Amino acid sequence: MYSKDSLPHWEPGTVAGGRYRIVRLLGSGGMGVVYAAEDMKLERKLRALKAIKAAAEDRQRSSEEAQVLMKLSHPNLPSIVDYAPPDEQGVEWFVMDFVSGQTVRQLVADRGAGIRFEEAAAIGMQLCSALSYLHRQSPPIIHRDLKPSNVMIDERGLVKLIDFGIARLYKPGAEQDTVLLGTPGFAAPEQSGGGQSGEWTDVYGLGALLFYMLSGGVTNRVAVNRPFGPDVPRAFVRVLDRMLAKDPYHRYSSMEQVLDALRAFVPVYTADSIAASEHTVRRSGKACTIAVLGLSEGAGATFMAISIAKLLARQGLQVAAAEFPGVRPEWHSLLDPRGGSIAAKRRQPEHAGMADERYRLLQGADRVHWHMLQPAVPRNEPPRLHAFEREIARLPSDVTVVDVSGAWDHSGHEVAGWLQEASLIVIAADPFVSRWEARKLSLLERLAGSRAQAGLRTLWAANKDTSFRGRKEWQQMLPDPIVFPQLDTAAVLEAIWAGGWCTDNSAIRRAADKALAPLWHFLSKELGAKKGSTVRSRAERT
Repeated sequence: MYSKDSLPHWEPGTVAGGRYRIVRLLGSGGMGVVYAAEDMKLERKLRALKAIKAAAEDRQRSSEEAQVLMKLSHPNLPSIVDYAPPDEQGVEWFVMDFVSGQTVRQLVADRGAGIRFEEAAAIGMQLCSALSYLHRQSPPIIHRDLKPSNVMIDERGLVKLIDFGIARLYKPGAEQDTVLLGTPGFAAPEQSGGGQSGEWTDVYGLGALLFYMLSGGVTNRVAVNRPFGPDVPRAFVRVLDRMLAKDPYHRYSSMEQVLDALRAFVPVYTADSIAASEHTVRRSGKACTIAVLGLSEGAGATFMAISIAKLLARQGLQVAAAEFPGVRPEWHSLLDPRGGSIAAKRRQPEHAGMADERYRLLQGADRVHWHMLQPAVPRNEPPRLHAFEREIARLPSDVTVVDVSGAWDHSGHEVAGWLQEASLIVIAADPFVSRWEARKLSLLERLAGSRAQAGLRTLWAANKDTSFRGRKEWQQMLPDPIVFPQLDTAAVLEAIWAGGWCTDNSAIRRAADKALAPLWHFLSKELGAKKGSTVRSRAERT
């Protein structure tokens, strides 16, 4: 059903494209309408579906450019997972990842005043990363609509540029845009007929957005002065004036230049602290997630995941630990080799209220909720992440440790997205480099790089460290690794067969604590003052 403006008007329960069940209306405007919809083919995963009206002369071009947008992959951009070309009424629609959080517009409205300079700069730096990525495409993609309602800050503090409604490919040689679009107060002068949009257009848009955040919701278009708080450096105002210059030739020529200008004012904002800033919108009620991956088969990711979970529980934290869907089930034999020793003091019914039938829950005297895959679960079964996330969210926890091992390399886009958003990734690599694959190493380096751009941490772990001739060369093959020692095999087996774990041994526990000091430092920041105090004290001791 179409409304008077020829945009679809879908009631909840309507199925679009035979796949997306409409849940509710998220928003509408002159350009389009956005719905929350369940993906019926992917465990009812929530998506954002935006329908827009394409002009008759633009319909072929819209389809071609949609294919380009669907290939994009960046942590500050939502993935476009599906597209329907213009129909008889000229309506096309995109299906994107659903982002839960606050828009910049909502954030400013809630504050009732300007956003702190450090927070606005952190948001701006993440947007610089996303826009720089778009501009590096061939041909460059120009966003053209950087308004407060198009920038979302999710529950982790990660910034997402959520709307591509009027993004277009740059056309060398064209004197001006075919269609004049943009939001008053945020659109650059050339979008009103003064020339073609280019990188300089998004520089202006970002400047207008920063102005809006710092002024408490006033746009540059109506402001008669600079209504900023005292924390905004005077020199930064000159940077902002350059970004907002009417003549494109007087602006910064690239997002890289803008990023360098921002860094000059917030040098303490490393990639980590952008996402972890106490001023940035933080996730609410969600556990910090640590994903442990293996570079190769037998690298020791499973051992490290269990050890991390047990050491955190010893510090008084509530810990959930789970085998990732798709790994070979091992925890049932490692944690309960005699069929019950780990849970001798406290045992939860194995299947009571299970959100995912693939799992068995054990809660032992170590105070960890162990979500173990059933031994009969096929290794090549689809991950069904929605069910998995429901499973590990059933019980309260401060930290969730997930043993991903090698499953990261056997899954598709959904798993890649989950890894991209984990609070921390630990990658285990052992000295048996003959088992390493250049392809896997390259993929993990790219994952770590994209996470760093989003302010998320990745730790490499040189696992099973011992003295040998090539030890130095092995460790240098990994980016600034933590070094986890090779433990005495007999002591490990003795502990497991006694119904415990090797970290019950005080000497092994001290060695593990020392090796994992960077992880404890990370968690002391991530968990905040109250919960992080015990982790911080452990980090200081090591």
